[in-house]
Amino acid sequence: EAEVAQRLDLDAALRRALERDQLGLAAQPIVLLETGRVAGFELLLQWRRPGMPDLSPVSFIPLAEDNGMIVEIGRWVMQEGITTLAEWRARGLAEGMTVSINVSARQVREPGFADEVLEMLNAADVPPESLLVELTEHALVDLRVAQAALDQLRDAGVKVSLDDFGTGYSSLTQLRTLPVDQIKLDRSFAAALDVGSDKQRAVVESVVSLASALALDLVVEGVETLAERNALLDIGVRKGQGFLYDRPLEFADARRLLESGGVCAVPVA
Repeated sequence: EAEVAQRLDLDAALRRALERDQLGLAAQPIVLLETGRVAGFELLLQWRRPGMPDLSPVSFIPLAEDNGMIVEIGRWVMQEGITTLAEWRARGLAEGMTVSINVSARQVREPGFADEVLEMLNAADVPPESLLVELTEHALVDLRVAQAALDQLRDAGVKVSLDDFGTGYSSLTQLRTLPVDQIKLDRSFAAALDVGSDKQRAVVESVVSLASALALDLVVEGVETLAERNALLDIGVRKGQGFLYDRPLEFADARRLLESGGVCAVPVA
């Protein structure tokens, strides 16, 4: 009963969070591993509750999907991300840079989803090639009904990224047929390299080779140590994100990073 009551309270609070301006976004740099140069940002959602700890998406996104709020929240995130990228581009700070935005299966299944995204890009004068739509493996496998929406986005130039690769339903057949342009290797694979396991290294090497063979962009998530970064470079990974380079930043801090040259400090051995 206590769990049900807590969920109901959270549900009611979430419905008010957007109108009370409690939802916020942070931007984590996606970098070239060797130089630390920023290639793009992934936008991460946070629920900032007054007088209480912030909540990460894993704590409330499932609830938002159940109660339907995810559509409204997702629309807000998309608009905020595109508007911010447009502002950075207008300052001459983000030429050729991308913004990655997580979307849920329920969002993509909404009628007119692709049209809405493309209208936002057009209104902000942001090229479609600057946007990456991130979906989990589970969502993509279940999205056959939304194939037309993803095809429409990709035909316009928007890229589709497969998030948390390696943790769900990965198979060669699915990777060959899913409408994706990028795969993001789950952070657990980078962490495993830190222990020097030949087996783990072979797994990552195989993913690098597979991405290259299928002409897919590859990003490794959760790069946290110099040993992980060096092992990834040695294997042939060129792009990643993680605390070794920078934590998720407030938009103002992300802009200052771009203004200072757009390079995250690269630790030295």
